[in-house]
Parts: sequence; structure tokens; C-alpha cells
Amino acid sequence: MVEQTILETARLQLRPIELTDMLDIQRTACIREVADTMISLPHPYPVGEAERYISRKQDEIEAGTSVTFIIEKKAGKEFCGLIEVLSLNRLYAYHMLRNPATGRVLDKNGFRQEGLLRQRVQKWGKFEDVVLMAILKQDWLAGVDN
Repeated sequence: MVEQTILETARLQLRPIELTDMLDIQRTACIREVADTMISLPHPYPVGEAERYISRKQDEIEAGTSVTFIIEKKAGKEFCGLIEVLSLNRLYAYHMLRNPATGRVLDKNGFRQEGLLRQRVQKWGKFEDVVLMAILKQDWLAGVDN
């Protein structure tokens, strides 16, 4: 089994999808208002589709073609949704030059600075320089440390 990272924020956790998520997915996908805003979600959501969906997603994880994360609130492990990331070669992030702490976090996670975008954004009436950082699939797979 391919090891998938758990991502956390102060309020949320993104974790690998599991067969035990079937009931939450089925219950949420059956809500018409949810299906209404989702391109690929049928309504009514077929019985058993959540189990088939999880099986497909786990096969894709094993094949290395995508990852699917369950989004849940840390407090109470409440299901909030899911997110799929398909066949990425490059992830990028921006941070304001005057916020070097964000740059250090990205650096510690393998991102490399690619450029400085002078006066890229206007924040509260002042133009700000922005740093562009990225990580490539080959770097992530190799476990490159900067």
C-alpha cells in the first residue's frame, strides 16, 4: 500500500480515504443540494456507489495516479467532504516577501524558490512583492531536502 500523508490545519484534518468512510460519503452524496453543485455526482446517488468509489480511489492511490483525502473537523472527526488530486507534476505556492515564515514552511516541505514577482498583489492600498515557490513530482518522490 502506498503511504499517504495526513495534512492538518488548526481545525481540519485531511487523511487518506478508507472503506469506513462509505456511510458518510453515501449520506452526503444523497443530499440533492450537494449533488446540485457537483459536476460528476449523480442524483439520486446509487446504492453501493460509495463503496465502488472508494475502491476506485484506493486503486488509483496504489497506481500512483491520484490521491483522495477525506476532509474532517479535528474536533469530533466530523466528515466535511473530500478532495481528489490527479496526476500532478508540479505544485506551486505564493507568499508575500514580508512573510518569510510561510517561505520557511514551504522550504521545509521541499518547495524551492523559483522567482520574485515584484508588486504582484495590492494589499490594503499597498503593492506587495510575492515569492513564487514550487515542488516537482521528481523532487517529492526523491524526498529532496533543501
